Amino acid sequence: MPALDGCEDAQLVQAAQAGDCWAFTELVHRYDRLVLQIAWSLLGDREEAREVYQETFLRAWKSLRELRQNGNFRCWVMRIAVHICLDRLRSRKRQALTMALEDEPELADRRDYMACTTVDSNPFRLVASEELRQRIQATLQKLAPRDRVVFELRHFHGLSVREVAAILGTSEQAVKTALYRAHQVMRQALEGYL
Repeated sequence: MPALDGCEDAQLVQAAQAGDCWAFTELVHRYDRLVLQIAWSLLGDREEAREVYQETFLRAWKSLRELRQNGNFRCWVMRIAVHICLDRLRSRKRQALTMALEDEPELADRRDYMACTTVDSNPFRLVASEELRQRIQATLQKLAPRDRVVFELRHFHGLSVREVAAILGTSEQAVKTALYRAHQVMRQALEGYL
């Protein structure tokens, strides 16, 4: 494998577009953790996150020629991953609605959206922290998929409004509006806790 560590993303993209598999492999290595983290954060299932990871880089490879010469690979690959996750979240909501209409048990595949920070050995704080975590998790489940993605990318992954807008292919104002809606729902759900 050629020494590609010092290359800029743009150089690697250009080489990969010309058919250099090693250049694309280097791009995958640079962003594989990021894609897995986002998928795990949004979907909460390790196996599904791995599937999203594979599908993301497969789609990236197949459509690499569509990436503009000066395009940002990091943003582009995150956009692919987020859209795959959004599709899966929408599918989950449809499945849950169908199952509820058929009087079947609700989908039980839930996950912790926020890791509990270390709490003192005080059992009252531990119980309060667990209740808060559960309330946040339940509230995140109620958000519209797009609002939830915006909220998590902004607050859990620390991306700027501009970065979130670029990933979702929307305006910064649309991201701010989605954040506002998510904040309103969170504020209402957590009213007694904060």
